[in-house]
Amino acid sequence: MLDVFGVAEEIQARFSQDNVAFEDITTMIARLGAQSGCALELDADAHSPGTSVVYSG
Repeated sequence: MLDVFGVAEEIQARFSQDNVAFEDITTMIARLGAQSGCALELDADAHSPGTSVVYSG
């Protein structure tokens, strides 16, 4: 299972100077995970309360 928000937080922390929106990061992770057949965990409340992502792929 791919923890979309957990991975996104790690990526955002490593590349904080690049100023990429958290929503853009999570959308790309979800898209790549879905394309590769991974189960996705989309529990935003466990990581960043108030964060939501809409994925339309």
